[in-house]
Order: sequence, then C-alpha cells, then structure tokens
Amino acid sequence: MESDKRELVRLQQEWCRAAMEGDAAALGRILADEYMLVISNGTVLSRAQLLREVESGDVPFTTQAVEDTKVKLYGNIAVVKGVVKWWNAGGPKRQSLFTETWQRRDGRWQCLATHESGEQEIIAPEKTPGYDKMKRLLGDWAYEGHVDSQWEGTSFGPTGKFEGEFQARFILNGQFVEEHWDQKNESGGVQSGVTIYRYDADTGNIISNGFLSDGSRDNTVYAFDEDTLTGNLKQTAADGTESLVKAVWKYGHNYDSFTATWNLSLDDGKTWKRWLTYDASKVNN
Repeated sequence: MESDKRELVRLQQEWCRAAMEGDAAALGRILADEYMLVISNGTVLSRAQLLREVESGDVPFTTQAVEDTKVKLYGNIAVVKGVVKWWNAGGPKRQSLFTETWQRRDGRWQCLATHESGEQEIIAPEKTPGYDKMKRLLGDWAYEGHVDSQWEGTSFGPTGKFEGEFQARFILNGQFVEEHWDQKNESGGVQSGVTIYRYDADTGNIISNGFLSDGSRDNTVYAFDEDTLTGNLKQTAADGTESLVKAVWKYGHNYDSFTATWNLSLDDGKTWKRWLTYDASKVNN
C-alpha cells in the first residue's frame, strides 16, 4: 500500500516534468485512454486535446509543481488530491486545487480523470491578517495523553491512553489553516479528523470547524495570550449529544511544544469535569 502511494506521488512529479518539457509520450503513458480534465469554468479537455497542447508547447507556464499530495487507496482505485502551482520566470505564481481518480491496470497506475478548482494567484501567507497567530498552529506534531476514566461507556470515550499525530498547513493563499490528525487509542480504536481554522479580524480570535471520523463535529473560538491558547468548543457527538468544552494549550519555548487540558460540560456550562490531557511536540515545521 505504501509503495502504491509513493508511486502515485512519483507519477505526479513525472507529470509536471513531462508538461514542462513538452514530453507528450511520457504524459500519454500516465493518462488512460478515457482520461478527461474538467476545469472550474466547466471546460472539458480529453486526453488527445491535452497531449496536443503539451506537444505544441502551448502551456501557460515554464515551471510547475505539485504539493500537499494526499492519496487514498480503495483496492485498484486511488483518489489523489493536492495543489498544483505554476509560474513563468518573473511572473506571478498561481495555484489550483485538484482531485484525481486513478486505476491500476496491468500492474501500473493510470489517471482516469482530473477536476481542478478555480485558479488563484499565490499570495505569501505572511501578508494575510492574523498570520502571526495562525503560524503557531503549523507543522507536523506528535502527541500522547489520556482520557479520564469517568467517561468510560459514554460518547466521550474510549478512556485510557492515546497517541497520535497531526499536520497543519496554510491553504488558499494563507487565508485558512487545514489540519489533519490520526489517533490510536489504548483500547485499539483508531480516530481521525480534519479541522479548518480562520482568523477573525473583528475579534482577533481564531475560529475553527472540526469534523471527526466517528461523525462528531465541533466549532471553536480560540483566543491567544502570549504563550497560552484558550479554546471554547461547542461540539456534537455522533449520537447527537451536545456539550461544551474549555481547552487550554500551554506552549513551551518557540511554540514547538505544548500541554493541553480539556474540561467538559454537559449542562450548558453549569458544571465542568476533566475530560482529557495530552502533551505534544513539533516533529518539524
């Protein structure tokens, strides 16, 4: 499985090389006969049309790169998502999100279809409002902690120890941070989730919406005070149970580690009980 993921990432890079060098033959080996490219304005290009464009050299860039590639495998089918960036020397950089469907045929992967989002000019994230606060979220992190035993058998388990990792990156010209996390629990269960953060210029806070693999979801308001991040969460568990959470992240030196403590209320904030604690450290920026 991991070898398939690596191969699909490699093919993305080969695709970029072929497009830049006008190597239609190499690109043709990657694209299935029925391949179609759908652009955000509704334009559809067939395999033959795209290959003719590459062969003619009529591409709107001299440099192209694919980043933030994510691969999901479903047997002989793969869904690949990422960001494609392109630019000419001295010109503005542009980017587009893409989603592709690939199929393994006769032992090799071929792309069946690509859908691209709207084209955007790339703006340096540091020029966006709230950058100094948002950048503290970034990086690859590892963490471990435990859920208090009083929540055993409830929607807020499983209890006991857990460990996991998450990755946070700027997306959409630095207007948002996207975080992906995966967690293993002592009981053997696995959870994952996606959280999208944005800066609210009116309040100076960060707002997020999170979606978990068990069907639960939350929205949070975060406030920064030097080395402390305080979050007030409203969450809905998979079974519909609603709760409030107060979470505090205490950062260490250079914001490369933190300790988090979460308290939970099931009565609209009248009483609070310890839910979970964990420690995290940055693996790389």
